Amino acid sequence: MRTYELLDRFELLYPTNTKLADLRRAYIDKDLSSIFRLLPPDNEELRKAVIEQNLHSIFRLVDNEELRKAVIEQNLHSIFRLVDNEDLRKAVLNKNFNSIFRLLPSKYEELRKAVIEQNLHSIFRLLPPECEDLRKAVIEQNLHSIFRLLPSKYEDLRKAVLNKNFNSIFKLLPDSVDADKRRKAILTQDLHGIFSGDDKNLEELRKAILDQNLHSIFRLVDDEELRKAVLEQNLHSIFRLVDDEELRKAILEQNLHSIFRLVDDEELRKAVIEQNLHSIFRLVDDEELRKAVIEQNLHSIFRLLPEEHEDFRRAVLEQNLHSIFRLVDDEELRKLLLEDNIWKLWPVLSRYVNTQFVEAFKNFDVNDTEIWDDCFARGQLESKLWLVRELQQCNIPLGTVFICAGWYATIATMLFESDIEIDKIRSFDMDTTCASIAEVFNKPWVVDSWKFKASNKDIHDIDFTGKTPYSVYKSNGEEQLLLDSPDTVVNTSCEHIENFEEWYAKIPDGKLVILQSNNFYDVEEHVNCVTDVDEFINTAPMTTVLYSGELALPKYNRLMIIGYK
Repeated sequence: MRTYELLDRFELLYPTNTKLADLRRAYIDKDLSSIFRLLPPDNEELRKAVIEQNLHSIFRLVDNEELRKAVIEQNLHSIFRLVDNEDLRKAVLNKNFNSIFRLLPSKYEELRKAVIEQNLHSIFRLLPPECEDLRKAVIEQNLHSIFRLLPSKYEDLRKAVLNKNFNSIFKLLPDSVDADKRRKAILTQDLHGIFSGDDKNLEELRKAILDQNLHSIFRLVDDEELRKAVLEQNLHSIFRLVDDEELRKAILEQNLHSIFRLVDDEELRKAVIEQNLHSIFRLVDDEELRKAVIEQNLHSIFRLLPEEHEDFRRAVLEQNLHSIFRLVDDEELRKLLLEDNIWKLWPVLSRYVNTQFVEAFKNFDVNDTEIWDDCFARGQLESKLWLVRELQQCNIPLGTVFICAGWYATIATMLFESDIEIDKIRSFDMDTTCASIAEVFNKPWVVDSWKFKASNKDIHDIDFTGKTPYSVYKSNGEEQLLLDSPDTVVNTSCEHIENFEEWYAKIPDGKLVILQSNNFYDVEEHVNCVTDVDEFINTAPMTTVLYSGELALPKYNRLMIIGYK
Protein backbone atom coordinates (compact mmCIF):
# COMPACT_ATOMS: atom_id res chain seq x y z
CA MET A 1 0.00 0.00 0.00
CA ARG A 2 1.31 3.41 -0.93
CA THR A 3 1.97 6.09 1.66
CA TYR A 4 -0.85 8.34 0.42
CA GLU A 5 -3.28 5.39 0.75
CA LEU A 6 -2.20 4.78 4.33
CA LEU A 7 -2.69 8.45 5.11
CA ASP A 8 -6.15 8.27 3.59
CA ARG A 9 -7.02 5.27 5.79
CA PHE A 10 -5.90 6.95 8.99
CA GLU A 11 -7.81 10.08 8.11
CA LEU A 12 -10.84 7.88 7.52
CA LEU A 13 -10.35 6.23 10.92
CA TYR A 14 -9.91 9.50 12.78
CA PRO A 15 -11.88 12.17 10.86
CA THR A 16 -11.79 14.74 13.69
CA ASN A 17 -7.99 14.69 13.92
CA THR A 18 -6.98 17.76 11.90
CA LYS A 19 -3.30 16.80 12.07
CA LEU A 20 -4.02 13.80 9.85
CA ALA A 21 -5.64 16.02 7.23
CA ASP A 22 -2.58 18.27 7.44
CA LEU A 23 -0.24 15.30 7.05
CA ARG A 24 -2.14 14.10 3.97
CA ARG A 25 -2.03 17.54 2.36
CA ALA A 26 1.62 17.93 3.30
CA TYR A 27 2.53 14.59 1.73
CA ILE A 28 0.35 14.68 -1.38
CA ASP A 29 0.14 18.38 -2.19
CA LYS A 30 3.29 19.55 -0.38
CA ASP A 31 0.99 22.17 1.13
CA LEU A 32 3.12 24.63 3.10
CA SER A 33 0.41 25.66 5.55
CA SER A 34 -0.14 22.03 6.47
CA ILE A 35 3.60 21.37 6.79
CA PHE A 36 3.99 24.25 9.23
CA ARG A 37 0.99 23.12 11.25
CA LEU A 38 2.81 19.80 11.68
CA LEU A 39 6.02 21.45 12.84
CA PRO A 40 6.60 22.46 16.49
CA PRO A 41 5.34 25.90 17.59
CA ASP A 42 8.90 27.25 17.74
CA ASN A 43 8.83 27.40 13.93
CA GLU A 44 6.09 30.05 13.90
CA GLU A 45 8.45 32.83 12.81
CA LEU A 46 9.66 30.72 9.89
CA ARG A 47 6.04 29.99 8.93
CA LYS A 48 5.18 33.69 8.85
CA ALA A 49 8.35 34.42 6.90
CA VAL A 50 7.73 31.70 4.28
CA ILE A 51 3.94 31.71 3.90
CA GLU A 52 3.03 35.29 4.80
CA GLN A 53 6.41 36.74 3.73
CA ASN A 54 6.14 38.74 6.93
CA LEU A 55 9.03 41.20 7.09
CA HIS A 56 9.07 41.33 10.88
CA SER A 57 9.47 37.56 11.03
CA ILE A 58 12.11 37.56 8.29
CA PHE A 59 14.25 40.02 10.23
CA ARG A 60 13.70 38.20 13.51
CA LEU A 61 15.35 35.22 11.82
CA VAL A 62 18.34 37.11 10.40
CA ASP A 63 20.89 39.03 12.45
CA ASN A 64 20.97 42.35 10.59
CA GLU A 65 19.54 45.12 12.74
CA GLU A 66 20.58 48.00 10.46
CA LEU A 67 18.89 46.50 7.42
CA ARG A 68 15.81 45.72 9.52
CA LYS A 69 15.49 49.33 10.69
CA ALA A 70 16.15 50.58 7.18
CA VAL A 71 13.51 48.37 5.56
CA ILE A 72 10.78 48.10 8.20
CA GLU A 73 11.15 51.40 10.07
CA GLN A 74 12.64 53.30 7.10
CA ASN A 75 15.05 54.64 9.67
CA LEU A 76 17.23 57.27 7.96
CA HIS A 77 20.17 56.74 10.31
CA SER A 78 20.23 53.04 9.46
CA ILE A 79 19.78 53.72 5.74
CA PHE A 80 22.82 56.00 5.76
CA ARG A 81 24.86 53.50 7.73
CA LEU A 82 24.28 51.20 4.74
CA VAL A 83 25.03 53.92 2.17
CA ASP A 84 28.53 55.23 1.39
CA ASN A 85 27.65 58.91 1.01
CA GLU A 86 28.75 60.92 4.01
CA ASP A 87 27.87 64.35 2.61
CA LEU A 88 24.33 63.28 1.76
CA ARG A 89 23.99 61.78 5.24
CA LYS A 90 25.08 65.03 6.90
CA ALA A 91 22.91 67.07 4.56
CA VAL A 92 19.77 65.02 5.23
CA LEU A 93 20.20 64.16 8.90
CA ASN A 94 22.17 67.15 10.23
CA LYS A 95 21.15 69.81 7.69
CA ASN A 96 24.89 70.47 7.38
CA PHE A 97 25.36 73.41 5.01
CA ASN A 98 28.89 72.49 4.02
CA SER A 99 27.66 69.05 2.95
CA ILE A 100 24.64 70.49 1.16
CA PHE A 101 26.86 72.76 -0.93
CA ARG A 102 29.35 69.96 -1.62
CA LEU A 103 26.44 68.09 -3.20
CA LEU A 104 25.53 71.06 -5.40
CA PRO A 105 27.35 71.77 -8.67
CA SER A 106 30.21 74.29 -8.73
CA LYS A 107 27.98 77.00 -10.23
CA TYR A 108 26.60 77.55 -6.71
CA GLU A 109 30.00 78.40 -5.23
CA GLU A 110 29.09 82.08 -4.81
CA LEU A 111 25.94 81.13 -2.93
CA ARG A 112 27.99 78.79 -0.72
CA LYS A 113 30.43 81.57 0.20
CA ALA A 114 27.57 83.97 0.77
CA VAL A 115 25.65 81.57 3.06
CA ILE A 116 28.46 79.81 4.90
CA GLU A 117 31.27 82.40 4.88
CA GLN A 118 28.96 85.43 4.56
CA ASN A 119 31.47 86.64 2.04
CA LEU A 120 30.53 90.19 1.00
CA HIS A 121 32.03 89.87 -2.47
CA SER A 122 29.94 86.76 -3.12
CA ILE A 123 26.82 88.34 -1.65
CA PHE A 124 27.09 91.28 -4.02
CA ARG A 125 27.85 89.02 -6.97
CA LEU A 126 24.47 87.39 -6.28
CA LEU A 127 22.65 90.73 -6.13
CA PRO A 128 21.28 92.37 -9.28
CA PRO A 129 23.35 95.03 -11.20
CA GLU A 130 21.32 97.87 -9.71
CA CYS A 131 23.03 97.13 -6.40
CA GLU A 132 26.44 98.09 -7.79
CA ASP A 133 26.56 101.44 -5.97
CA LEU A 134 25.77 99.71 -2.71
CA ARG A 135 28.53 97.17 -3.42
CA LYS A 136 31.09 99.93 -4.04
CA ALA A 137 29.86 101.83 -1.00
CA VAL A 138 30.16 98.81 1.32
CA ILE A 139 33.19 97.01 -0.03
CA GLU A 140 35.25 99.84 -1.59
CA GLN A 141 33.76 102.58 0.62
CA ASN A 142 33.53 104.55 -2.60
CA LEU A 143 32.38 108.11 -1.77
CA HIS A 144 30.76 108.66 -5.15
CA SER A 145 28.63 105.53 -4.65
CA ILE A 146 27.81 106.47 -1.09
CA PHE A 147 26.48 109.87 -2.20
CA ARG A 148 24.57 108.29 -5.09
CA LEU A 149 22.73 106.25 -2.47
CA LEU A 150 21.87 109.34 -0.42
CA PRO A 151 18.82 111.47 -1.22
CA SER A 152 19.17 114.72 -3.17
CA LYS A 153 19.00 116.87 -0.04
CA TYR A 154 22.65 115.89 0.58
CA GLU A 155 23.81 117.31 -2.76
CA ASP A 156 25.66 120.23 -1.14
CA LEU A 157 27.46 117.84 1.17
CA ARG A 158 28.41 115.70 -1.82
CA LYS A 159 29.83 118.69 -3.71
CA ALA A 160 31.60 119.89 -0.61
CA VAL A 161 33.23 116.52 0.11
CA LEU A 162 33.97 115.39 -3.41
CA ASN A 163 34.58 118.70 -5.22
CA LYS A 164 35.51 121.07 -2.38
CA ASN A 165 32.88 123.36 -3.86
CA PHE A 166 33.01 126.68 -1.96
CA ASN A 167 29.39 127.57 -2.57
CA SER A 168 28.25 124.21 -1.18
CA ILE A 169 30.71 124.43 1.73
CA PHE A 170 29.48 127.92 2.68
CA LYS A 171 25.90 126.67 2.60
CA LEU A 172 26.82 123.97 5.10
CA LEU A 173 28.78 126.29 7.45
CA PRO A 174 27.04 127.47 10.61
CA ASP A 175 26.31 131.14 11.14
CA SER A 176 29.10 131.26 13.72
CA VAL A 177 31.64 131.38 10.90
CA ASP A 178 31.96 135.14 10.24
CA ALA A 179 32.25 136.81 6.88
CA ASP A 180 35.97 137.58 7.31
CA LYS A 181 36.81 133.87 7.57
CA ARG A 182 34.69 133.10 4.57
CA ARG A 183 36.27 135.96 2.51
CA LYS A 184 39.79 134.94 3.51
CA ALA A 185 39.09 131.28 2.52
CA ILE A 186 37.98 132.41 -0.90
CA LEU A 187 40.96 134.75 -1.40
CA THR A 188 43.55 132.21 -0.21
CA GLN A 189 41.68 129.15 -1.51
CA ASP A 190 42.49 127.68 1.91
CA LEU A 191 39.60 126.01 3.73
CA HIS A 192 41.38 125.23 6.98
CA GLY A 193 40.91 128.71 8.41
CA ILE A 194 37.15 128.68 8.30
CA PHE A 195 37.00 125.41 10.33
CA SER A 196 39.01 126.80 13.28
CA GLY A 197 37.15 127.14 16.53
CA ASP A 198 35.52 125.10 19.27
CA ASP A 199 32.25 124.33 17.52
CA LYS A 200 31.81 120.52 17.46
CA ASN A 201 29.50 120.63 14.48
CA LEU A 202 32.11 122.64 12.63
CA GLU A 203 34.69 119.97 13.50
CA GLU A 204 32.51 117.18 12.02
CA LEU A 205 32.07 119.19 8.85
CA ARG A 206 35.82 119.79 8.66
CA LYS A 207 36.60 116.05 8.97
CA ALA A 208 33.93 115.23 6.41
CA ILE A 209 35.15 117.76 3.84
CA LEU A 210 38.87 117.96 4.44
CA ASP A 211 39.57 114.40 5.72
CA GLN A 212 36.71 112.68 3.85
CA ASN A 213 36.15 110.95 7.17
CA LEU A 214 33.27 108.47 6.68
CA HIS A 215 32.24 108.54 10.33
CA SER A 216 31.90 112.32 10.18
CA ILE A 217 30.07 112.18 6.85
CA PHE A 218 27.50 109.77 8.36
CA ARG A 219 27.17 111.91 11.51
CA LEU A 220 26.04 114.64 9.14
CA VAL A 221 23.70 112.32 7.25
CA ASP A 222 20.44 110.99 8.64
CA ASP A 223 20.69 107.45 7.20
CA GLU A 224 21.44 104.91 9.93
CA GLU A 225 20.95 101.82 7.70
CA LEU A 226 23.42 103.05 5.09
CA ARG A 227 25.86 103.99 7.85
CA LYS A 228 25.75 100.48 9.35
CA ALA A 229 25.98 98.93 5.91
CA VAL A 230 29.07 100.96 4.92
CA LEU A 231 30.93 101.40 8.19
CA GLU A 232 29.98 98.19 10.04
CA GLN A 233 29.32 96.06 6.95
CA ASN A 234 26.23 95.06 8.84
CA LEU A 235 24.47 92.37 6.79
CA HIS A 236 21.07 93.12 8.26
CA SER A 237 21.39 96.78 7.20
CA ILE A 238 22.70 95.79 3.78
CA PHE A 239 19.62 93.61 3.20
CA ARG A 240 17.29 96.31 4.49
CA LEU A 241 18.65 98.38 1.60
CA VAL A 242 18.22 95.51 -0.92
CA ASP A 243 14.95 94.10 -2.19
CA ASP A 244 15.88 90.38 -2.16
CA GLU A 245 14.05 88.54 0.62
CA GLU A 246 15.04 85.02 -0.44
CA LEU A 247 18.74 85.84 -0.47
CA ARG A 248 18.37 87.63 2.86
CA LYS A 249 16.76 84.56 4.49
CA ALA A 250 19.29 82.26 2.88
CA ILE A 251 22.28 84.23 4.18
CA LEU A 252 21.10 85.69 7.47
CA GLU A 253 18.69 82.97 8.65
CA GLN A 254 20.33 80.11 6.73
CA ASN A 255 16.80 79.25 5.78
CA LEU A 256 16.85 75.97 3.82
CA HIS A 257 13.64 76.72 1.98
CA SER A 258 15.09 80.02 0.72
CA ILE A 259 18.42 78.42 -0.18
CA PHE A 260 16.65 75.82 -2.31
CA ARG A 261 14.44 78.46 -3.92
CA LEU A 262 17.73 79.93 -5.15
CA VAL A 263 19.04 76.53 -6.24
CA ASP A 264 17.72 74.52 -9.17
CA ASP A 265 17.98 71.04 -7.57
CA GLU A 266 14.56 69.65 -6.70
CA GLU A 267 15.79 66.17 -5.77
CA LEU A 268 18.29 67.49 -3.24
CA ARG A 269 15.65 69.86 -1.86
CA LYS A 270 13.19 67.01 -1.28
CA ALA A 271 15.93 64.84 0.16
CA VAL A 272 17.14 67.48 2.64
CA ILE A 273 13.95 69.35 3.57
CA GLU A 274 11.29 66.65 3.17
CA GLN A 275 13.61 63.71 3.83
CA ASN A 276 11.88 62.18 0.85
CA LEU A 277 13.12 58.59 0.44
CA HIS A 278 12.50 58.51 -3.29
CA SER A 279 14.65 61.62 -3.76
CA ILE A 280 17.34 60.34 -1.39
CA PHE A 281 17.66 57.14 -3.40
CA ARG A 282 17.70 59.05 -6.70
CA LEU A 283 20.84 60.69 -5.31
CA VAL A 284 22.29 57.37 -4.12
CA ASP A 285 23.73 54.76 -6.46
CA ASP A 286 22.31 51.72 -4.68
CA GLU A 287 19.38 50.18 -6.53
CA GLU A 288 19.16 47.08 -4.34
CA LEU A 289 18.87 49.10 -1.16
CA ARG A 290 16.31 51.39 -2.82
CA LYS A 291 14.10 48.43 -3.77
CA ALA A 292 14.55 46.90 -0.34
CA VAL A 293 13.60 50.07 1.55
CA ILE A 294 11.00 51.71 -0.68
CA GLU A 295 9.46 48.70 -2.45
CA GLN A 296 10.23 46.23 0.37
CA ASN A 297 11.34 43.97 -2.44
CA LEU A 298 12.19 40.58 -0.93
CA HIS A 299 14.63 39.66 -3.70
CA SER A 300 16.61 42.84 -3.03
CA ILE A 301 16.47 42.33 0.73
CA PHE A 302 18.00 38.88 0.37
CA ARG A 303 20.63 40.14 -2.07
CA LEU A 304 21.72 42.52 0.70
CA LEU A 305 22.00 39.69 3.22
CA PRO A 306 25.15 37.53 3.44
CA GLU A 307 25.35 34.18 1.62
CA GLU A 308 24.87 32.27 4.88
CA HIS A 309 21.14 33.00 4.52
CA GLU A 310 20.83 31.23 1.15
CA ASP A 311 18.57 28.47 2.50
CA PHE A 312 16.40 31.06 4.16
CA ARG A 313 16.23 32.99 0.87
CA ARG A 314 15.14 29.91 -1.07
CA ALA A 315 12.64 29.02 1.64
CA VAL A 316 10.99 32.46 1.51
CA LEU A 317 11.27 33.31 -2.18
CA GLU A 318 11.08 29.88 -3.79
CA GLN A 319 9.23 28.08 -0.97
CA ASN A 320 11.83 25.38 -1.49
CA LEU A 321 11.00 22.44 0.78
CA HIS A 322 14.58 21.19 0.97
CA SER A 323 15.70 24.59 2.22
CA ILE A 324 12.81 24.81 4.65
CA PHE A 325 13.74 21.49 6.20
CA ARG A 326 17.38 22.51 6.44
CA LEU A 327 16.11 25.32 8.66
CA VAL A 328 13.93 23.14 10.90
CA ASP A 329 14.88 20.26 13.15
CA ASP A 330 12.52 17.52 11.99
CA GLU A 331 14.41 14.81 10.14
CA GLU A 332 11.58 12.26 10.31
CA LEU A 333 9.02 14.55 8.69
CA ARG A 334 11.61 15.60 6.09
CA LYS A 335 12.34 12.01 5.08
CA LEU A 336 8.66 11.16 4.91
CA LEU A 337 7.70 14.17 2.78
CA LEU A 338 10.79 14.64 0.63
CA GLU A 339 12.29 11.15 0.37
CA ASP A 340 8.96 9.28 0.57
CA ASN A 341 10.45 7.08 3.28
CA ILE A 342 7.39 5.09 4.35
CA TRP A 343 9.14 3.82 7.48
CA LYS A 344 9.09 7.39 8.78
CA LEU A 345 5.29 7.40 8.57
CA TRP A 346 4.93 5.60 11.90
CA PRO A 347 7.05 7.89 14.10
CA VAL A 348 5.42 10.90 12.45
CA LEU A 349 1.92 9.49 12.88
CA SER A 350 2.71 8.66 16.50
CA ARG A 351 3.04 12.38 17.23
CA TYR A 352 -0.51 13.12 16.20
CA VAL A 353 -2.41 9.81 16.64
CA ASN A 354 -2.11 8.08 19.99
CA THR A 355 -3.92 4.89 18.95
CA GLN A 356 -3.21 1.20 18.75
CA PHE A 357 -3.51 1.16 14.96
CA VAL A 358 -0.36 3.23 14.64
CA GLU A 359 1.51 1.08 17.14
CA ALA A 360 0.30 -2.14 15.50
CA PHE A 361 1.25 -1.24 11.96
CA LYS A 362 4.85 -0.59 12.99
CA ASN A 363 5.15 -4.37 13.29
CA PHE A 364 4.16 -5.22 9.74
CA ASP A 365 6.01 -5.16 6.46
CA VAL A 366 4.53 -2.55 4.17
CA ASN A 367 4.80 -5.06 1.32
CA ASP A 368 2.42 -7.47 3.06
CA THR A 369 -0.54 -6.96 0.74
CA GLU A 370 -2.96 -9.09 2.75
CA ILE A 371 -2.60 -6.87 5.78
CA TRP A 372 -2.40 -3.57 3.98
CA ASP A 373 -4.36 -3.93 0.76
CA ASP A 374 -7.04 -6.25 2.13
CA CYS A 375 -7.40 -5.66 5.85
CA PHE A 376 -6.82 -1.92 5.53
CA ALA A 377 -8.77 -1.47 2.30
CA ARG A 378 -11.04 1.56 2.28
CA GLY A 379 -14.20 -0.51 1.94
CA GLN A 380 -13.21 -2.67 4.93
CA LEU A 381 -12.60 0.36 7.13
CA GLU A 382 -15.72 2.22 6.03
CA SER A 383 -17.85 -0.86 6.77
CA LYS A 384 -16.42 -1.35 10.26
CA LEU A 385 -16.58 2.38 11.10
CA TRP A 386 -20.22 2.31 10.04
CA LEU A 387 -20.80 -0.56 12.48
CA VAL A 388 -19.16 1.35 15.35
CA ARG A 389 -21.14 4.53 14.63
CA GLU A 390 -24.48 2.71 14.64
CA LEU A 391 -23.63 0.82 17.82
CA GLN A 392 -22.82 4.11 19.51
CA GLN A 393 -26.25 5.37 18.49
CA CYS A 394 -27.82 2.29 20.05
CA ASN A 395 -25.96 3.02 23.31
CA ILE A 396 -26.04 -0.59 24.58
CA PRO A 397 -23.35 -2.26 26.77
CA LEU A 398 -21.90 -5.15 24.76
CA GLY A 399 -20.59 -7.24 27.67
CA THR A 400 -18.55 -10.19 26.34
CA VAL A 401 -18.22 -10.02 22.56
CA PHE A 402 -17.54 -12.93 20.20
CA ILE A 403 -16.26 -11.85 16.81
CA CYS A 404 -16.84 -14.69 14.35
CA ALA A 405 -14.62 -14.94 11.27
CA GLY A 406 -12.75 -12.12 13.00
CA TRP A 407 -9.76 -12.18 10.59
CA TYR A 408 -7.24 -9.69 12.07
CA ALA A 409 -9.83 -8.32 14.51
CA THR A 410 -9.44 -4.69 13.48
CA ILE A 411 -13.11 -4.27 14.39
CA ALA A 412 -12.11 -5.14 17.96
CA THR A 413 -9.52 -2.35 17.93
CA MET A 414 -12.16 0.11 16.74
CA LEU A 415 -14.63 -1.02 19.39
CA PHE A 416 -12.06 -0.75 22.18
CA GLU A 417 -11.07 2.74 21.02
CA SER A 418 -14.70 3.87 20.95
CA ASP A 419 -16.78 4.88 23.96
CA ILE A 420 -18.88 1.69 23.76
CA GLU A 421 -19.02 -0.25 27.04
CA ILE A 422 -17.24 -3.63 26.61
CA ASP A 423 -16.14 -6.28 29.11
CA LYS A 424 -13.97 -8.37 26.79
CA ILE A 425 -13.67 -9.49 23.19
CA ARG A 426 -12.87 -12.91 21.73
CA SER A 427 -12.03 -13.28 18.05
CA PHE A 428 -12.34 -16.59 16.17
CA ASP A 429 -11.05 -17.47 12.72
CA MET A 430 -10.21 -20.79 11.08
CA ASP A 431 -7.09 -19.28 9.41
CA THR A 432 -4.13 -20.30 11.59
CA THR A 433 -2.21 -17.06 10.79
CA CYS A 434 -4.91 -14.70 12.03
CA ALA A 435 -4.73 -15.08 15.83
CA SER A 436 -1.16 -13.81 16.26
CA ILE A 437 -1.76 -10.82 13.97
CA ALA A 438 -5.07 -10.00 15.66
CA GLU A 439 -3.28 -9.92 19.02
CA VAL A 440 -0.73 -7.46 17.62
CA PHE A 441 -3.57 -5.14 16.60
CA ASN A 442 -5.13 -5.45 20.05
CA LYS A 443 -1.99 -5.76 22.17
CA PRO A 444 -2.99 -3.24 24.92
CA TRP A 445 -6.10 -5.29 25.68
CA VAL A 446 -4.27 -8.60 25.42
CA VAL A 447 -1.86 -7.54 28.15
CA ASP A 448 -4.75 -6.11 30.17
CA SER A 449 -5.76 -9.45 31.73
CA TRP A 450 -6.70 -10.83 28.33
CA LYS A 451 -9.47 -8.35 27.75
CA PHE A 452 -8.85 -9.39 24.15
CA LYS A 453 -7.83 -12.85 22.99
CA ALA A 454 -7.87 -14.52 19.56
CA SER A 455 -8.44 -18.21 18.85
CA ASN A 456 -7.85 -20.42 15.80
CA LYS A 457 -11.30 -21.95 15.46
CA ASP A 458 -13.92 -22.66 12.81
CA ILE A 459 -16.93 -20.57 13.75
CA HIS A 460 -19.24 -23.53 13.10
CA ASP A 461 -17.58 -25.23 16.08
CA ILE A 462 -18.12 -22.38 18.54
CA ASP A 463 -20.23 -23.21 21.59
CA PHE A 464 -22.10 -19.96 22.30
CA THR A 465 -23.43 -21.42 25.58
CA GLY A 466 -20.00 -21.33 27.19
CA LYS A 467 -19.96 -25.01 28.05
CA THR A 468 -17.22 -26.08 25.64
CA PRO A 469 -13.70 -24.67 26.12
CA TYR A 470 -11.63 -23.26 23.28
CA SER A 471 -7.87 -22.95 22.89
CA VAL A 472 -5.75 -19.83 23.08
CA TYR A 473 -2.00 -19.42 23.48
CA LYS A 474 0.08 -17.56 25.99
CA SER A 475 2.97 -15.32 24.92
CA ASN A 476 5.40 -18.19 25.65
CA GLY A 477 3.48 -20.48 23.28
CA GLU A 478 1.80 -22.52 25.98
CA GLU A 479 -1.81 -23.56 25.19
CA GLN A 480 -4.61 -22.59 27.56
CA LEU A 481 -8.31 -23.44 27.48
CA LEU A 482 -10.94 -20.75 28.03
CA LEU A 483 -14.68 -20.89 28.74
CA ASP A 484 -16.78 -17.88 27.74
CA SER A 485 -20.40 -17.19 26.90
CA PRO A 486 -21.00 -14.13 24.72
CA ASP A 487 -23.50 -11.34 25.32
CA THR A 488 -22.88 -10.04 21.81
CA VAL A 489 -22.06 -11.91 18.61
CA VAL A 490 -20.45 -10.05 15.71
CA ASN A 491 -19.95 -11.38 12.18
CA THR A 492 -18.89 -8.87 9.53
CA SER A 493 -18.12 -11.56 6.92
CA CYS A 494 -21.48 -13.28 6.48
CA GLU A 495 -20.96 -13.36 2.70
CA HIS A 496 -18.11 -15.84 3.28
CA ILE A 497 -20.04 -18.23 5.54
CA GLU A 498 -21.15 -21.59 4.07
CA ASN A 499 -24.22 -23.07 5.68
CA PHE A 500 -24.95 -19.70 7.20
CA GLU A 501 -28.38 -20.79 8.53
CA GLU A 502 -26.79 -23.64 10.52
CA TRP A 503 -24.25 -21.28 12.06
CA TYR A 504 -26.87 -18.69 12.88
CA ALA A 505 -29.12 -21.29 14.46
CA LYS A 506 -26.42 -22.08 17.07
CA ILE A 507 -26.63 -18.56 18.54
CA PRO A 508 -28.92 -18.66 21.60
CA ASP A 509 -32.03 -16.52 21.57
CA GLY A 510 -31.76 -13.18 23.32
CA LYS A 511 -28.16 -12.50 22.27
CA LEU A 512 -27.31 -9.14 20.70
CA VAL A 513 -26.26 -9.92 17.14
CA ILE A 514 -24.42 -7.62 14.72
CA LEU A 515 -24.15 -8.93 11.17
CA GLN A 516 -22.74 -7.58 7.91
CA SER A 517 -22.90 -9.01 4.39
CA ASN A 518 -22.84 -7.61 0.83
CA ASN A 519 -24.26 -8.01 -2.65
CA PHE A 520 -20.87 -8.48 -4.34
CA TYR A 521 -21.58 -11.75 -6.16
CA ASP A 522 -18.55 -11.50 -8.48
CA VAL A 523 -16.10 -12.81 -5.88
CA GLU A 524 -15.81 -16.62 -5.82
CA GLU A 525 -15.42 -16.80 -2.02
CA HIS A 526 -18.65 -14.85 -1.52
CA VAL A 527 -20.90 -17.87 -1.07
CA ASN A 528 -23.59 -16.14 1.00
CA CYS A 529 -24.29 -12.76 -0.62
CA VAL A 530 -27.72 -11.15 -0.28
CA THR A 531 -29.40 -8.76 -2.63
CA ASP A 532 -30.68 -6.23 -0.10
CA VAL A 533 -31.24 -5.70 3.60
CA ASP A 534 -34.73 -7.26 3.52
CA GLU A 535 -33.31 -10.51 2.18
CA PHE A 536 -30.57 -10.29 4.79
CA ILE A 537 -33.15 -9.98 7.61
CA ASN A 538 -34.98 -13.02 6.22
CA THR A 539 -31.80 -15.12 6.41
CA ALA A 540 -31.09 -13.97 9.98
CA PRO A 541 -34.44 -13.50 11.74
CA MET A 542 -34.45 -11.39 14.93
CA THR A 543 -37.04 -10.72 17.59
CA THR A 544 -36.00 -7.05 17.77
CA VAL A 545 -34.19 -5.18 14.99
CA LEU A 546 -32.41 -2.14 16.40
CA TYR A 547 -30.90 -1.07 13.09
CA SER A 548 -30.86 -2.22 9.48
CA GLY A 549 -29.37 -0.46 6.52
CA GLU A 550 -27.08 -0.35 3.51
CA LEU A 551 -23.79 1.40 2.92
CA ALA A 552 -23.04 2.22 -0.73
CA LEU A 553 -19.42 1.41 -1.63
CA PRO A 554 -17.82 1.79 -5.08
CA LYS A 555 -18.23 -1.88 -6.18
CA TYR A 556 -21.02 -3.12 -3.94
CA ASN A 557 -23.39 -2.32 -1.10
CA ARG A 558 -22.55 -3.39 2.43
CA LEU A 559 -25.62 -4.56 4.40
CA MET A 560 -25.94 -4.53 8.20
CA ILE A 561 -28.41 -5.70 10.84
CA ILE A 562 -28.19 -4.99 14.58
CA GLY A 563 -30.71 -6.62 16.89
CA TYR A 564 -31.64 -9.30 19.35
CA LYS A 565 -32.14 -12.86 18.13
